[in-house]
Amino acid sequence: MNKKRIELIFLSFLSSLFLFSAMGCKEKVEAKIHFRVKFDGLQERLNSKGFPTGVGSGNAAQTPLMNQIGVQKLELTTNNTTEQGKGLILFSTPETSAGGENAIDFSQVKMAKEGEIFLSVPIKFVSIGRYEFTRVSVAYQNLDVLFNMYNVPFAGNFIDQRGTLASFLGYNNYITPYKVWNKLDNITGNRKQGYWCYETKMVSAYASNDKMFSGFSPEGSTTVVNMMSSTIPNALGSGIITGKFDTPLSITGTETEDIYITLSFSVNRSFEWEESIERNGKWDYNVQPNTGQPVVEKVIDVGLRGLKITYDVK
Repeated sequence: MNKKRIELIFLSFLSSLFLFSAMGCKEKVEAKIHFRVKFDGLQERLNSKGFPTGVGSGNAAQTPLMNQIGVQKLELTTNNTTEQGKGLILFSTPETSAGGENAIDFSQVKMAKEGEIFLSVPIKFVSIGRYEFTRVSVAYQNLDVLFNMYNVPFAGNFIDQRGTLASFLGYNNYITPYKVWNKLDNITGNRKQGYWCYETKMVSAYASNDKMFSGFSPEGSTTVVNMMSSTIPNALGSGIITGKFDTPLSITGTETEDIYITLSFSVNRSFEWEESIERNGKWDYNVQPNTGQPVVEKVIDVGLRGLKITYDVK
């Protein structure tokens, strides 16, 4: 065998060895758990203890168009006796005392729109076990609702107009100026659960009449559904929503495929108010002739109305 042939065989061997090494050293893609949200206007409407409920006497409600929610904390638990904070916390955003009392730092919450993945966690960081429940601390939601506006100077009445409501569900929220829709709610400080700010979105010809106004729903009136209420009740003002997996999630530590978890929130008539201007099943406000300020039917409850949890593997 001549020298040139030996060199070619040797080079071929080196090439094969390099290719084999490259294939063997190829980085393994780790499996993850992904979380996304869904807003369902047909999902069962529940009270804070997880039982079906209707609309309060003298009130009316509508199913809003959800834009996004802000999630502050997410926790998995193996059963319905796990105390809050003692399960597997997959993420938790910072809190702050910048506004005085300790509060959720609104600027740090994870915003989630329908269908988008807002959190991904490598499965290697999830303890081996069987998980039945999920706790989600929802600090904020942004939604569109319809309203009637009466007695607008030189314009009259506007029926079935749309506007955007920013609503805070956390126990206490440190808020700095943020955009509701196009306008800023120009505040800096703490706001308790139930604070809301509304921006009207009039048809273009009357956009100059757009208003912003804010208020609070009554203390303790915000529905926060807790499917563990019989064993681990929520503290007053808690924004922690608890839901049960449709099928328990089992983690073995040998997973090779990603898991996609869907948190389905019921928004079935989740915007509720007290009818005081017109008993018409619509949210109404009157524009005062002297000041131009609105008198608004009182917002009673903007709490999410249930949480169902499903997952698929792929």
